[in-house]
Amino acid sequence: MSFQYFNHHIVSGLKLIFSNHAWITLSLQLASTEPCIYFAIAACGSVGSARLARKYHCYFTPPSPVKEKRNLKQYCRATAALQRYIDFAASGKKSIEPVLLCCLLFVAYETYQDENTLAVQHLKLGRRAIGEGAAGSSRFSSKGAEKDVLAAFDWLGAQVFEFGEEGLQRKERHTELIQPFASSPMLDLEYTKQSLDSLVAASSNWRSDLLALAAEHVAALNVYTQRPAILECVIHCVSRSLSLPPGHSLAHRHSQLLHAHQVWSQQLAALQKTQSHIHRRALLHLQIQLFYSNFILATAKDTHAKHTDRFNDQASIVLDLIEEFLSPYHTYHGPNSSNKRAYPYTLLPQKQESCFSLEYAVVPTLLAICFKIHHSKIRKRALRLLQSANRREAGQWSGELCHYADALIALEESAAGDVVPESAKILEVVIEAAGYLKVGLVCGRFRTEEDGILEVTEYIGAGLPPLRLQLVRQNVFSFGVEV
Repeated sequence: MSFQYFNHHIVSGLKLIFSNHAWITLSLQLASTEPCIYFAIAACGSVGSARLARKYHCYFTPPSPVKEKRNLKQYCRATAALQRYIDFAASGKKSIEPVLLCCLLFVAYETYQDENTLAVQHLKLGRRAIGEGAAGSSRFSSKGAEKDVLAAFDWLGAQVFEFGEEGLQRKERHTELIQPFASSPMLDLEYTKQSLDSLVAASSNWRSDLLALAAEHVAALNVYTQRPAILECVIHCVSRSLSLPPGHSLAHRHSQLLHAHQVWSQQLAALQKTQSHIHRRALLHLQIQLFYSNFILATAKDTHAKHTDRFNDQASIVLDLIEEFLSPYHTYHGPNSSNKRAYPYTLLPQKQESCFSLEYAVVPTLLAICFKIHHSKIRKRALRLLQSANRREAGQWSGELCHYADALIALEESAAGDVVPESAKILEVVIEAAGYLKVGLVCGRFRTEEDGILEVTEYIGAGLPPLRLQLVRQNVFSFGVEV
């Protein structure tokens, strides 16, 4: 069942992500003879079907892997079969082709699972296998297959930063990574990147725990009769209003993480002065990633949308960094594709993507500024960058998100022009599929200008972009915040 689901529903999406997608067809062909490829495809189909079954999404939710036994079962079967194949391949009895195809499929699986670090590891494993493999035609079934598979690795790896052997060797001499709350000096970029990933993961885990606590609180309020998208919006809003006593572990961790981000910002500024211009893009990426992590963390307990105004200056600076990072000179453009099939994860029209990254940084940062920064010039500049990026970062595509951002900005600013009143500002947004070329936005806010009660408003946008939202209904709850 999962294999067929992959073939019928996932393949078209992967072909839009990859500029050269012949490796996908090759994988389907070899699946009949190579168990490792069959099980890897089945794992992708399994997790893909689980993702598609959920018709709503909050784009600022922490990474949430699908926890279903069938996904793990298929994945374990694939890794076990791949290990057996590698044992044969090491003795020269097998070609390297299925190993590389499995690596590509594992990258796809882990991207669907929101496990981007593992996806990067499998990408690097495949690239290392390519570099270490023995020369000769035995590596691939044909020259065409070799060209297609290597092109896929080039495409995925174009936005993965490598820091060279010097950085790797230095990292080995300092085996203890910087802890999320430490202020140790940064030694090299590879070391710094891994440490920042650790800090970002710690922040995401904190938010996951906060949302879990909010879900327990909402369950006690008996609002589970609401539609899932509304319930998701309520949980995100309640996570902001939950009172955490000073001694609560979540309050303590929040304080530690905020301090760690401040230290990181200072150290990253110092690191810039010691690095050569050849590492400029890597440093830009680190700064963008750090801003997004800090912004989401620092505003996680805000119940007034106006409080994000304190980030206006920082948002303007990070947009300068993003604009430099997205310079066309640095963007990897693959060959043109004739594929015109629709990508199954969006209801909106799509085109071939010109850039892919396995790491979240630029796209979610632009979306966060569009959604949460209410300074008109700043958010519209972010919108223009989102519209022109044509960039996918793991599960987020700028070409889709820019339509949601445009619709939300138009909605907020329609009331009073560029200066958005507090009563029009939206605190949380959940995107919901509503049918063919129909998108629903479930928007939550506390009526802080009145009684503090939680208000969740439903809008719908239909037809081709630009989306313009129409009010469907308002839901007012009996709880909220003090004003």
